[in-house]
Amino acid sequence: SDQLAQGTPVFATPLTTFVLEHSRQIADMTGAANNPLRNGLQGNNDGQVSVQEFMQAIVVSGELVKESLGLGLLPASIDLFTTSPMLDGSAAAMDTLALRTANEALAALVVEMGNEISGAIGTSPGGTNILLALARDFSDGIFDRAQDGNAVATLSNISDLEATLTQNPVQLIVPGTSTPIADIALLVVAEANAMALAGSEEPLVAQSPVPVQTSIFETGGATGDPDPEPEPEPEPEPEPTNTAPVVSINAPQANAVFNFDQNVNAALGVSDAENNVSHCDISIDGTFAVRLQSAPFSANLGVIAAGNHVLAATCVDSDGLSASAQQSFLVNPEPVIDPEPENLAPTVSISSPANNSAHAFGANISVSALASDSDGSITFCDLLIDGSFAARDSAAPYFFSGANLSTLDSGAHSLSVSCSDQLGLASQSAVNITIDAPPEPENIAPVASFVTPATAQIFEYGETVNVQINASDSDGSIAHCTLSLNGNALRQESFAPYEWGTSNEIDPALENLAAGEHQLLGICVDDDNASVSIARSFTVNEAPNVAPTVAFITPTQQQHFNQGETVDVQLSASDPDGSVASCELQLNGSLLGNDNSAPFNFSGGSLAGLAIGSHTLQAICSDNDGLASAPVQHSIVIDAVSTSTSDVSLAWTIPTTREDGTPLIATEIDSYEIYYYLGSASQSGTSVNLPAIDQSSGGMVNSFIVSQLASGNYFFTIATIDTDGNVSAFVDPVALNIP
Repeated sequence: SDQLAQGTPVFATPLTTFVLEHSRQIADMTGAANNPLRNGLQGNNDGQVSVQEFMQAIVVSGELVKESLGLGLLPASIDLFTTSPMLDGSAAAMDTLALRTANEALAALVVEMGNEISGAIGTSPGGTNILLALARDFSDGIFDRAQDGNAVATLSNISDLEATLTQNPVQLIVPGTSTPIADIALLVVAEANAMALAGSEEPLVAQSPVPVQTSIFETGGATGDPDPEPEPEPEPEPEPTNTAPVVSINAPQANAVFNFDQNVNAALGVSDAENNVSHCDISIDGTFAVRLQSAPFSANLGVIAAGNHVLAATCVDSDGLSASAQQSFLVNPEPVIDPEPENLAPTVSISSPANNSAHAFGANISVSALASDSDGSITFCDLLIDGSFAARDSAAPYFFSGANLSTLDSGAHSLSVSCSDQLGLASQSAVNITIDAPPEPENIAPVASFVTPATAQIFEYGETVNVQINASDSDGSIAHCTLSLNGNALRQESFAPYEWGTSNEIDPALENLAAGEHQLLGICVDDDNASVSIARSFTVNEAPNVAPTVAFITPTQQQHFNQGETVDVQLSASDPDGSVASCELQLNGSLLGNDNSAPFNFSGGSLAGLAIGSHTLQAICSDNDGLASAPVQHSIVIDAVSTSTSDVSLAWTIPTTREDGTPLIATEIDSYEIYYYLGSASQSGTSVNLPAIDQSSGGMVNSFIVSQLASGNYFFTIATIDTDGNVSAFVDPVALNIP
């Protein structure tokens, strides 16, 4: 993925297709230094493959594939994915020939396998499917037409896979051509010349004599030189022999018998001379049941259907060697139990009250029931009122009375008696009754009281008066409450809480009341139009005098001036309950002057020719009652005048996101707009448009130098423009004082 992101060409070949599928099969395995198949893997056997696990598996698989399918031609310098299989100048010619030979040999073998499968079953699964099947076969490190002990179906019709893969590839034909593998160099050279001529260039490789080795298998095969005597291969050192694990079934025991509802537990005895058991699979009657990956190799198989069964266990070590054992057992069927004789339900009838009878509201009603059971006895009888349990009687005579029956609401009701026998079988009988409507009670007037304001409460001038009334009605509900202030009706509230003058219930009449005593009258009415009246008085104090406020319009805080430049001061002053009579200005603690009318401006005099350095201005204004404002201070700086200029280097981080949070790719940036200005002159600054890509280097621009700036207090900002002409907001200005 890193190579693709960097623009490195990656080639799709039979070998890379094999590597990708093989990597997917082994990526989740844990690493094992003593196992070439797993050495370097970073899996954790959790059943999921992460990006990191898969990328590391590609590295491990690539080396295994070069060793097993590379025909001994692929040194470490060859990358299966990035080394070019064509003579395009990007790789050494011998590396290209070696990689191309190994790929075409594998492709030719896949074609042979496809032909053999087609001859056996009438159709071929296709080259890609055969390649993927070979990669799955090789996931345990060997080509045996099986993966973890299970047959690979695609390869099942190849009679001798080992003989096919180990045949001498020299005489195989490059798929799609008539060229033998031994003459592949001629094919690669012809491709290179064709590419060169297509581009109207000189041929990449001379036609005669061919300046490259034309056969990987025969040195000088294209030039007519005699075949060199092959050097004797050294005797391979004997590899340590791996032995298959040993497995026995400890449970269930042979011919064990289980009840129909009994759990079957399986326990295996497993040993391996090399202590590298990978897993054990348990099946019932040939159907996979569970995989065990660590000792103790045991599992609860749950309840098994009745009948004779065979439990089989197959254990596989990390090198793919396996051993199996099986055991027979029996599960008895569920016994058949003769049915009990049918129980007959009891008989029930209600003797009182009569069905459809009417009763006065609050009358004492009683229920009497008769119950019997022909084949047993009555255990109890329950009274249900309108379907809900009310009472229980466990002995005859079955009689019910009391509060539940004397407090029924007016209207229709259902009374049911349900009686159960000793086996729980029940029958019931029901009657319907009607309760007359109750007499209408006399209406009681509501009650009300003021919660706020308190009795004789005093408010400051300008304070909003909050009014809240509590009201209730013992035999109904409050319809509404009305409030009057000094005899003037304000507003009617129909729902509690009954409030006026709150943040949720704004009443202008309760704001900014005149000083003096005020009277409130509340009237609350219930749902039967009965009412109650309550009164409350409160007092508003005289309004206090409020001091004026003052602020600097000019200069701004910490504003810089050049030496000799005149400083003009302008103040803004106001008084909420009167008028501003005068404003005075102080410089560094000394009075400069007073201004008795707006606009309050000060200039000249001591404000001209101020010394270099920092100075403090302080303004105080008084209202028509002589009350003074809080003092307000501003600092200014007088800078020495300089005729020199300076260069300012600006740098920024290339943006990666847009204002809406979506990604911004670097190639979508067209240019930057740089804007800078002196002092407070933000509307008359200088704008510079800067392309986002440096034309000389081709890199992204993230800096700029503003040249020959005179002394002063400058502000710099920048915006980004994309290739569609969209302009971002300018960033907050950055200040820089040039002395």
